[in-house]
Amino acid sequence: MCRFTHLIFLFLSTLFISGLPAFAFAEPIKGAGCKTEFFLIQDLARGFKGKTGQTIIPQKTGNKVAIKLLTAKHIDLAFTCKPQEKLVKKFKISEETASNWESIIIANDPIIVLVHRDNTLISLTLEQLSGIFSGAITNWKDVGGIDAPVQVAYLNKTVESGVLTLFQELVPGTGKGKIDQVTLRKDAFMAAGPKQLGAYVAQNKGGISFMALSSFRRRYGSMVNINGIPPNRETIKEGLYPLSVTYHIIYDKRNAERLEPFFDYIKSEEGISIIDQGFISRTGK
Repeated sequence: MCRFTHLIFLFLSTLFISGLPAFAFAEPIKGAGCKTEFFLIQDLARGFKGKTGQTIIPQKTGNKVAIKLLTAKHIDLAFTCKPQEKLVKKFKISEETASNWESIIIANDPIIVLVHRDNTLISLTLEQLSGIFSGAITNWKDVGGIDAPVQVAYLNKTVESGVLTLFQELVPGTGKGKIDQVTLRKDAFMAAGPKQLGAYVAQNKGGISFMALSSFRRRYGSMVNINGIPPNRETIKEGLYPLSVTYHIIYDKRNAERLEPFFDYIKSEEGISIIDQGFISRTGK
């Protein structure tokens, strides 16, 4: 009886295992990189695992650490918000190592600036934007808008979002600090999410805020051009709109066969759909 039960168990186990994709037993793919792109990679990894059973483990390390880990072959891919050639030069990667690397562009991450619908303002320069959010500019008439005090709002720093980080990286500061990025006003309204930001701007004539393009709703207010350039799919893809970053994946091409299924997934309808929920896909067929 025991022998019979054992045979049945082996038979059922074989059927079960044969029905699972090969990826279910593969080593996890390890990645590290940009602290804002992390959220996109995390969503893609979740979808890819649901489709194939293959696990992808991303780490939120920043570009510098990711490139070092890739160089040491501790990870399979680095997801970065800077192109490969710039990172290779910046971190002094040897020509021999870099010659084995390839990269793909997967998405653009745009941020829009919105003001109250009654504000006559059409466009702001990056310098004006810096002045407004740092507190140096306090009335809209100083930048060609209505005569009303500027009322700044942005996401609370405790909110799990990369928007705040990206905005500070993209908008210049005074140039006096070690890192030339805008220092946000501490007396601003700090919201728990994009809906609260939108409501604040809609209800306050002097309101201004920023959020991901995908979070914007017309009822929140009016989008502002930056440096005279409107935030639309064309200007963002062409790299003209200044409040946008491009997301890359850098990998060792000798490992391409192992990574190809994940890259194919990113380019699939399902992958593109995941990207377009919060970003602009750059992987369309």
